[in-house]
Amino acid sequence: MVAWLHLSDWHQKELKDNEQSAAGSRKEILDRLLDDISSRVENVHSSLEKLDFVVFSGDLAFSGRSREYIDALEFFVKPVLKAAGVPNSRFFIVPGNHDVDRDNIPTGADRDLATAIREKSLEKYREDIDKNLQDPYSRQRVLAPFKAFREFAISGLNNKFGVNDPDFFYFDKLISGEYSVTVVCINSSFLSGYTLDLDGKVDDYGRLSIGEMYLNRIMNLAPSSDVVVVVMHHPIAWLSELEYNRIEELLARKSQFVLHGHQHIPRVHSSHTTDGDIVVIPAGASYQEALPRDPRHVSAYNFVTVDPRERSGTVFLRRWSDRTKSYGADTEIWKGGEFPFVLPELDRKDHSRRRKALHTVEVAAAPYLSRKFSNFTKLSLTHSLRKIENVLVVEQKVEYVRQLAHGAEPDFYVRSYQDKYIVAKSREINGIVPYRHEKLLLGDQEIFPELADDEVIVRRSLSKDPITVEHKYFGHCPVFGVDVTEFGRFTERFQLTINKCPELRYEVRFFGGLKLQDGEFEEIGKDCDRYSLRRLVLPFQGVRVSWQPVSSDLSEQE
Repeated sequence: MVAWLHLSDWHQKELKDNEQSAAGSRKEILDRLLDDISSRVENVHSSLEKLDFVVFSGDLAFSGRSREYIDALEFFVKPVLKAAGVPNSRFFIVPGNHDVDRDNIPTGADRDLATAIREKSLEKYREDIDKNLQDPYSRQRVLAPFKAFREFAISGLNNKFGVNDPDFFYFDKLISGEYSVTVVCINSSFLSGYTLDLDGKVDDYGRLSIGEMYLNRIMNLAPSSDVVVVVMHHPIAWLSELEYNRIEELLARKSQFVLHGHQHIPRVHSSHTTDGDIVVIPAGASYQEALPRDPRHVSAYNFVTVDPRERSGTVFLRRWSDRTKSYGADTEIWKGGEFPFVLPELDRKDHSRRRKALHTVEVAAAPYLSRKFSNFTKLSLTHSLRKIENVLVVEQKVEYVRQLAHGAEPDFYVRSYQDKYIVAKSREINGIVPYRHEKLLLGDQEIFPELADDEVIVRRSLSKDPITVEHKYFGHCPVFGVDVTEFGRFTERFQLTINKCPELRYEVRFFGGLKLQDGEFEEIGKDCDRYSLRRLVLPFQGVRVSWQPVSSDLSEQE
């Protein structure tokens, strides 16, 4: 398992003497942020116990001044790394537009050159951007506004960047258990502040650059790994239209994740493209004022876990609540605040085949989306042995409860298959019962099932309102018997209780790719087992309970 913490947009202002204690809401939010990070195992998920690295996707400072970085290091970065249990060497940071010291933006001919570059043809644009980024003198001029950021990254963090430039491009390869991770950090802000609108305000949208040709070389130099993460401050849409599409294609081909900040809006994008699949994870702001102009702008951050073996992962979205003065799961943008995703395939030769396979699974599951989701499904089986006119049978009592969620379902049905051996015996011997109805409730309405072709069938059209379905029945089964439950709908929690007969031996198998995980089984009595699955179960998955006599004497009687 690979796990990381992703934050962005702290906007540290220079603190005057004695101002830290009066920082008000900023200090309060930071304290609760550190509490939330420290208690992540208890409050978020056990898989977050060991974090492999921390990402900060830009705007650590407010105006790119040295003093702001000194204060940010002391009051934000060091406490965050301590709470996360991650060393400086595994802290990845990129500059944002607020990390630009605008007093050092090139003027005169240099500024005119940057303006002209953005207006040229695609071919000329690519060549001029690449020339200015490769030439040491030109690059030094372009990166002059990031001098304080660079000093912070090298001296403050005491990181070893080698030939990489922390204020431009750099990458590193990490080892997490049996998996490797490559993190590539990109400066998307080096042209920020060059363009002003009619009111004299910075107008960066659609005018920024990364440098497609330079990025392509960097991605080719970056070591291959099981997981490849790209970090930048701006969303790709903020780049110049002359390189936007090319950068998007390049990142989809050569990476799996893009982490960014800037917009202060937490969300997750999982994209399927012909170039490759990619998961884009913006962070909200580490600090957002209490009453922002846009209510979507919130103090927020996220944790991410990736399991390369299972080809899947989860984004744990965390959000500040001004009402409770604490962080919690961001249920406003995603139910439960945990967004699952399929890990994109880095081997692009296999991409189309794997994407086609996933699409086939999606199509197969699509019809079940018209059915209500089950918030909770509970099945209880109770067995005892009976001999009826020298025929040994298992007397089975079944209790089935489903709490169905909001959403209409035009063709709701309940079906109970009966064993053909028992049906045949019931025609010969009075007292052997394939099925005996006890109770069937749809909400408060009692329903009486109908028999058809040796099955019990009830069909109804259900409204959008949530509803609880309770079904209790009794029947006889062979002593070599089986009870199969296929869910037939998406089920968010499932509990199976088996009150066993001591004279029988049981086997429980889940099918459809459903596997029992640690902590999901417990013995709650001498002859009572319980299986509790607190996770999403798919419609075509289910459970098979089989039994047979412990004694060979019982087998012979049957």
